[in-house]
Amino acid sequence: MQLSKRNGLPVAPESVWSALVNVYDTGQRLVLERIELAKLELIGFARVELVGIARQLMRNLVLALAGGILLVAGWFVLSWGLVSLAASALPMAWRLVIEAGLNLSIGGVLIWLASRQKPPAPEETSA
Repeated sequence: MQLSKRNGLPVAPESVWSALVNVYDTGQRLVLERIELAKLELIGFARVELVGIARQLMRNLVLALAGGILLVAGWFVLSWGLVSLAASALPMAWRLVIEAGLNLSIGGVLIWLASRQKPPAPEETSA
């Protein structure tokens, strides 16, 4: 089979052009179908997985909040009991001052520890 020439360039037969158009159209359809499939999978993920994740986060938030409230309440009762045992001969006002000072000093130390800068990571040297 011989290709004819037009302006010095070979001209492909009509069947080659139609095959190329079919390949191009098929490629476009494949890309569009994959995009549609990805969209459907994302919608399914959003409906099922994200709802479950949101429920789990809300459950964890409620549990953490309740645990934090009980922890703070327990700390104050424990520290008040220890101060009352150790300083039972002192009047109530002095016991309150000791309790407040104890909580402020421990809280201040914890905040100071939390706000300290971490030392910079050692830089890797290349040999």
